Amino acid sequence: MDSASARIDLEQCGQYGWTTFRRFAAMLVGVHVVGLLGPPLVGVFFGLALGQHLPGSIVSAALTWVVELAALLGMVNVALRLRDEATASFDDFVGAVGALPTAYLACVLYAAVVVVGLALLVVPGLWLAVRLQFWPLVVVEGERNPVEALRRSLAITRGNAWRLLAFDAVAQIAVALGLLALGVGVFVACPVIVLAWADLYRQLTGGGGEPACATAAA
Repeated sequence: MDSASARIDLEQCGQYGWTTFRRFAAMLVGVHVVGLLGPPLVGVFFGLALGQHLPGSIVSAALTWVVELAALLGMVNVALRLRDEATASFDDFVGAVGALPTAYLACVLYAAVVVVGLALLVVPGLWLAVRLQFWPLVVVEGERNPVEALRRSLAITRGNAWRLLAFDAVAQIAVALGLLALGVGVFVACPVIVLAWADLYRQLTGGGGEPACATAAA
């Protein structure tokens, strides 16, 4: 179901993100420590192994980006599992790696489309970035066509661009505040944001009812 005209509830997603984080804090912090710190550490390793010359630096950057993408898929998969089934584990974090080839292509297409949009007086790029942002969740759920993943995100976000822009702005502020809190605050801000993002996705795809976590806690 493409609930393109459904009005998303930003208050619900925020409350859900915070409540679920508190319930699964240890697991979520662990997942995000690995997901956020793992890629830069891998990048350092690749940099040392491949050297600082130009070809080595290019390969190192490319491999680090792939690891970052794999971490994003893992964090999204955990968030969706919690949203739908009120349970998740580290296995769900590593279990999303099978979607990596599609995610790689979808990410390249997403970046290209947004860059072209930004070149066209900025506003089109911001609009596309907001409307297409759910492609990772679409891919994690099984879509193996990168173009269809972008189209799906575009379809489900119709009519909600301004609300999603507000969510994205608040998310960026939360991450900035987390960084100001000696950096450790991001390990609270990021899990809450990803959980809220998953709830928004479920609202947009017709699964905006009471989350499984809420039902399980009742």
